[in-house]
Amino acid sequence: MAAEGKNEVARNLLDLQPTAVLEFFQLQLKDPNTQKEEKFFFHGGSLFSDTIIWQENQYFPIAVETEGFEVLGDRRLPRPKLRVANKDFIVTALLQKYNDFINAKIIRKKAFVKNLDDANFDGGNPWGTANATAEISSETWIVGRKASESKLYVELELNSPLDLESFNVNDRAIVSKYCAWQYRGLGCRYAGLPVETEDEKPFVNPTGGTVLPVYRSPNGSSIDFWHSSDAEWNANKQYIAGDIIWISGNSTPMPPLDFVGNKPFSARSFNDQPYKTVYVCVSGNSGQFPNLNPTFWAKDGCSKNLGACRKRFNLENQFTYIFDEPDPTGFDTIKFSGNKSIFNGDSLTGSCAGLFYSIDPTIVGTLTGTFTIAGWVSGNNASSQLSAILSTTPRGENTGDNQDSNINDFFNLTRVNNGIPENQNDLQFSYLTRNTTPTEDAPAKVNYTLGQVDAGWQFFIISNEGPDTKIPDYIDESSPTRFQVQKRVNGPTVNYPFMKFRLSQNLTYRRANNKTPKHFMLGAIPVTLPDKDGTSHPVGYHATMNGEIGPWALWNRTLTEKEKDFLYKSVYTPEPDTIDFMPRNYYECTGTFTGITGNNLVAWWDATTGIVDGGTTLGMLDIHTVGPYHLTGSGNFETGDINIVHRNEIQVSNPSFFYPRFGGFPGTDGFGY
Repeated sequence: MAAEGKNEVARNLLDLQPTAVLEFFQLQLKDPNTQKEEKFFFHGGSLFSDTIIWQENQYFPIAVETEGFEVLGDRRLPRPKLRVANKDFIVTALLQKYNDFINAKIIRKKAFVKNLDDANFDGGNPWGTANATAEISSETWIVGRKASESKLYVELELNSPLDLESFNVNDRAIVSKYCAWQYRGLGCRYAGLPVETEDEKPFVNPTGGTVLPVYRSPNGSSIDFWHSSDAEWNANKQYIAGDIIWISGNSTPMPPLDFVGNKPFSARSFNDQPYKTVYVCVSGNSGQFPNLNPTFWAKDGCSKNLGACRKRFNLENQFTYIFDEPDPTGFDTIKFSGNKSIFNGDSLTGSCAGLFYSIDPTIVGTLTGTFTIAGWVSGNNASSQLSAILSTTPRGENTGDNQDSNINDFFNLTRVNNGIPENQNDLQFSYLTRNTTPTEDAPAKVNYTLGQVDAGWQFFIISNEGPDTKIPDYIDESSPTRFQVQKRVNGPTVNYPFMKFRLSQNLTYRRANNKTPKHFMLGAIPVTLPDKDGTSHPVGYHATMNGEIGPWALWNRTLTEKEKDFLYKSVYTPEPDTIDFMPRNYYECTGTFTGITGNNLVAWWDATTGIVDGGTTLGMLDIHTVGPYHLTGSGNFETGDINIVHRNEIQVSNPSFFYPRFGGFPGTDGFGY
């Protein structure tokens, strides 16, 4: 149809007796209060003194004069002028309502009279060529300014959409990487807790200590501070450090916008909302006006960049306050120097073997029921392929050279030793589970690869649901996970779930066939492989890892996911460090996480060493019981520590929208990071 219209126009232009050409104008305006778009249609009225119907729109007659619409050949964009009769001051009234038409859109259309709709003539179009698609041109212009206004006419200067000189997009300047919207005002709408000052600093008291913003609602009210009249500053109220208040502005209020936080029903009305400035009390006071007393009040501000938006608008609905005072911290470590080959001095009498172990019935017996083991390790490829980080049984009993067949009589966390070159840097978790063949009682032996050895610090969690767990039996394929290994390396947790069995299942068979844990050992694993000539090594050879271990702990229950995450502590540092996470300290398990160090904790070895047998033997100390569950040390090892400087942090609930409420950054709807 559009092509037909163009052809019709071309024929009319070549016609020896063309008809007159009409100009039609569409004025598109946006109501500043409702943001609703309104359109006005008019024509010059020189040929038709009545309303003209064109393309299903009614164009009303009004005296119009135009100039400057010509397209020039000097590469300059035209700036035409449109003069409209101001009869009965009708245009003046519209100018007052629609902000002098600034940035309004005007569409100018041209068409031949002979192509007008039949409805414009008594008896139909006399030429018989009515065609609503046969427009000569359609041009879009933007109102740049009101050039003049009188009781006779109003003159508007128009701009091409390509002509942006002296013109603000959305009537707002745009600066790269900088937010132009007013913080907590129109275009931002943030209504959550104060986050920081405008220079991205925490709120501090006069002595330099960090102050945590807290809204203390009256009588336990669930209304958040932004919508609570109690949070408005009161000269007669006594304030303490951390209190949050707001002061309303005197400027034109904002149109309403709903918020996800808790607010009174009255705040959900359609009344305009005042602009608010938020302050945090940094020193107790009464009657000190916030705007004039920085000693007592710190102003909540925004750095006006994209990072500031991420802090305030997110899915987590929480914010982490980082305290500015650097705090030295760290954790103890124990270093082992195992050889590549156990046949080169890796015995307890040699120069390289080292380990910590226990055969205490409580420690070893815990492994046959419900338990969780958590610990930190940093390894490297200098370790023997037969070495282990954690072991509960010997490796390679009565087997050929470099074989794994008996590595998993219970479970061990070891290096891979399958003879495949591309697997030589991998770790594996070896364990004994129920045989998939129903007629066989003997459990199946499994080696599960956990990825490569990492010189960075890794956090391992091994958990098992015991035989008395009151959930469906492991044979049921719909059952949830029974046994799980988790690993974290400076990032999210990687889960290795072993489904449909419990490690401690079939204990009768295990005990009858010597398939139960023999020890709890860190840093090494006993090896009885024969030598190259078939001669067996004497008892006492151990494949020791090369690297360091940090704190380890053992529970006789499975930890919750939140407890596991809590043990993996984020570290915020003034300067970049080699570690972004560290072990949670035993004494930090308070409040919600008191249960971590409760009755179900069997032992917590924090990598400190001391005398463990009342004599001369060094061991790895259990700081929980301070007694029977120390790990006995053997061979060679070195103590050390990791020292870092970090800033303390605390997480608080901060409900907010996922996206900033301005419809974009800095102006496009559907904005996302």
